[in-house]
Amino acid sequence: MNYKDIFCTGHPRSGTHYITALISTNFLNDSDYLKIYGNHALPRVVQHPHVAYIHIWRDFEGVAKSIFVLKERFGLRVANYEAFLQTHYKDMWVEQDPESVVTNVRTLSGRAKYLGAVDFFKEVDMTPQGFWEHYNRSWLAAKEETPNIISIKYDDILKNFHGTMDHIGKMLGCDGGHFKNIDRKVGWWK
Repeated sequence: MNYKDIFCTGHPRSGTHYITALISTNFLNDSDYLKIYGNHALPRVVQHPHVAYIHIWRDFEGVAKSIFVLKERFGLRVANYEAFLQTHYKDMWVEQDPESVVTNVRTLSGRAKYLGAVDFFKEVDMTPQGFWEHYNRSWLAAKEETPNIISIKYDDILKNFHGTMDHIGKMLGCDGGHFKNIDRKVGWWK
């Protein structure tokens, strides 16, 4: 491998858990993908030339629908999907009783539950599409200047699993081969 470490991140609900688990399982031979999972960081985390920073992204519509379905998990209150699309995140965010919201997470090795809403969007003064554009443009701009940023599209994994995994392997400097897909869902769920 061309890098000493891997750091995977992406906009919420972009398939970050799934793709991170694929990378960890197939290229690091490690089912504990949370070791390389960087949550939803912006490119300011890029600081080391020997780390592969993997930016995971997904088309806006899939992201928006998924966030809306899990809106309580994110501390968001909004009447309907149309209002969700037009409202700034900070205006939808509501402090909640930590015991009223349960976040379930599945990893490759088990399950866990966390109490309380995630406050990721608490201070985001943009609409869902505006923030999605800002987040992904920031990573794509950083990629233009930083050769150790690799962008992977969730939808490409679904459409062309082996071709996309082979591309990831080449970018990481790993030998191609037979890639294992994950046969169960990982990540946050309702």
